[in-house]
Amino acid sequence: MHELQNSIGEGRPIQIFNDGRLVWNPIVMLSTFCQMFIAFFPFDYQYCYINLASLDLPETAVILYKLEKSIDHEPKSQGDWQIIETINYAYTFETITGWNSMLKCRIYMKRLSGHYIMIVIFPTVLTAVLTFVTFFLPLKSGIRIGCILTVVLALVVLLTFFAETMPSSTKYPSILVALFTIALGMAFLLIIITVFVMGIYNKPKSYIAPNWMHSVVRKIRKLKLKCKCKAGRINSLEQQAIEDCQPTEDSVKNSTPLKPYSNKELAAFFDSFLFVVFTVLYILILLSIPITAIIWIIRADNKYQL
Repeated sequence: MHELQNSIGEGRPIQIFNDGRLVWNPIVMLSTFCQMFIAFFPFDYQYCYINLASLDLPETAVILYKLEKSIDHEPKSQGDWQIIETINYAYTFETITGWNSMLKCRIYMKRLSGHYIMIVIFPTVLTAVLTFVTFFLPLKSGIRIGCILTVVLALVVLLTFFAETMPSSTKYPSILVALFTIALGMAFLLIIITVFVMGIYNKPKSYIAPNWMHSVVRKIRKLKLKCKCKAGRINSLEQQAIEDCQPTEDSVKNSTPLKPYSNKELAAFFDSFLFVVFTVLYILILLSIPITAIIWIIRADNKYQL
């Protein structure tokens, strides 16, 4: 017994049976790290595997076995996680020294997302929606550029706060990070659009915009009228405008230069046109997010079992 105490140490009780068996129940607290797939953070589910093996002692000296029933019989919440299921099983594996026993524990858990929804996702979505509101503000005042700059600063603050709460992963980043980055990038694009439109609007009356601007406005308006004509939703005045834009031999000889648009007319047109382009581009980028998510799922390791 003296040699046994020296090898085991004090404070580690051992049960000695009359048949010579020694049972040692170690009381230890183990900590481990689990690789995580956070593409759907904070709505993700995770599998965590814990392996406990006796590498120094063979199966003839130490046998690890599991309890008949799992310790956790029902789902429990632990901090940010809810443990849904735990599965334990034992098996043996062969090494150079012989057969060793191993216990393997699989923990299936779900992240509690309510905290992240209220303090990160919901405010960020509302702030991103405000980017569209800036198109409805008047051009004559500088409130539009001030509003979009405030939105950009708010998005930067929320994105920084979200980065502090989200676990880092370089292989499969969270889709929410991509969404917030897109919202921030589109807000910067809106700043460029606003500066461009307000620059045209605030030009003096003596300033004549470049010819390409007038040409773009005429072509787009003509295309819009033709689309209305094909759909049968054009009135007589618009029909006459289309006919006037179709030159004949006599009209070419007697034609006069077209009157250029005023700066305010150009600003109003580009404001409406770029609003449509901005909205369509935003929607197309958002629709690409599920496709990216599917690719991430396919390329993810099978052990995550999404």
